[in-house]
Amino acid sequence: MPLIKVQRDDDVGDFAAMLAQTGPIDRVDVRIGHRVKAKCVHIGSETAFFTVSRTQEANAPTADFLDDEGNCTLKEGDTIEAFVTALADGITLSTRLGKDQVDVSTLEQARISGIPLQGTIAAVNKGGAEVTLSGRARGFCPIGQLDINFVEDPQTLIGKTFEFLVKEVRENGRNIVLSRKALQERERKEKSKKLLATLAVGQQLKGTVTRVQPFGAFVDLGGIDGLVPVSELAWGHVKDPSEVVKIGDVLTVEVRKIEDDPKRPGQLRISLSLRAALEDPITTHQHTHERGARCWGVI
Repeated sequence: MPLIKVQRDDDVGDFAAMLAQTGPIDRVDVRIGHRVKAKCVHIGSETAFFTVSRTQEANAPTADFLDDEGNCTLKEGDTIEAFVTALADGITLSTRLGKDQVDVSTLEQARISGIPLQGTIAAVNKGGAEVTLSGRARGFCPIGQLDINFVEDPQTLIGKTFEFLVKEVRENGRNIVLSRKALQERERKEKSKKLLATLAVGQQLKGTVTRVQPFGAFVDLGGIDGLVPVSELAWGHVKDPSEVVKIGDVLTVEVRKIEDDPKRPGQLRISLSLRAALEDPITTHQHTHERGARCWGVI
């Protein structure tokens, strides 16, 4: 058979050069239980579709992104972080494991991989809370694992739905130990890393009061606690911090100091000021007083 010579089309160019221009084929190492970032490209009635990389697609239940009123909080173009729950028919993602996904194998998968599990608190006793997971599936959350903060009245949590981490699965799923606190601590640690990367002296941030002590108030800045000393709670003298702030208050505070904590090696001590974020009363009222005017004041 005679040799057939194919004329090269110069318009095609060098294939190797074209491949180089497209860049490397980026693929994410995806395994069940891994947390990955994915960009939403389409939202269907039951399934939302994502790209994990230029060559990898994924899907997730649209129900994962519905609020309490049934409205979808996800938009095309949004980037989410979710867990890989299956690889059989493509990459399946979920932000959590819902009540309709619970069986022994799923529980073990959730325990090993750290995937959150959704459950509703059905009853509370001195030892902890009974959590309804799915159908007859029940879990138990020790009282100290119900929340990262002290729960004064656990009875108020009955009927509420939360996410938990599975700590133990025994007796073929009949004995399931859960922890909500461990999940909160993990999320708090992730937030604190992001916050520390941008935290600076002089920065003003919003935070939530978590504890009030005679010497000041602790404020959660979003994963990191800072202390507002009693002297920094107001421009005037404060005798009792509880007269100025209470647990749950959202405050705007200014970062005054960031230093190593001598009592907790490897931890930071952050000093905050509520007063610095408030307007100076002298500046506020200076236009209402004239030089030489008499006024009343409290010693």
